[in-house]
Amino acid sequence: MMRRIAWALLCVTVASGCGPSKTFKAVAPPQTKVVPPPQSKDVPPPPNATAEVLDPPGNIDVKSCAELKRGSKYDLEPIEACGDCCGKHGFTIGTFEYKDVCTCGKSREPANEQVCSTPTALASSSNCETCCKNSAYRGHNWASGMGLTSCSCEGRTEEKACAGRAERESCWVCCYNAGYFGVKWTAPSTCLCAG
Repeated sequence: MMRRIAWALLCVTVASGCGPSKTFKAVAPPQTKVVPPPQSKDVPPPPNATAEVLDPPGNIDVKSCAELKRGSKYDLEPIEACGDCCGKHGFTIGTFEYKDVCTCGKSREPANEQVCSTPTALASSSNCETCCKNSAYRGHNWASGMGLTSCSCEGRTEEKACAGRAERESCWVCCYNAGYFGVKWTAPSTCLCAG
């Protein structure tokens, strides 16, 4: 092969011709596969890498009830079975949002009873809800009775932990690995973690 290429180059550079025919056959260059250099352990992968490994902390369990699969969106039986299975394993939430398998979880941190204990927030359930949302929580509990009123916030929302994820699955993996059970991904690259 190398002799043909060398011969063709020699024939092109010498104007006197090569052999019986003066027409030349174009020879395509050999194809090579470009292999990217290996990533150093000191260099983090790009933020939208899809090869992330799902390895969540203890408040999220993707294995114990994974044999349960989502049926129809309107079929309550798998949803109830997922909730029951997760409850048996000590979790408060069961969902089919990640890969249509039953995934269990509980809040990343306990309810915060301090952040919205102001008189304004304690005045009503809607004030409590507004205070919690403004404090980056997605849920609230307001109770009033027997002379006591309380407002606690649950489900911390995190906008920056997994920002810029270009793919839905990458968003889920990132949020789960950070310990957030609630995930909202919107194309092209909005990833919001909560929990």
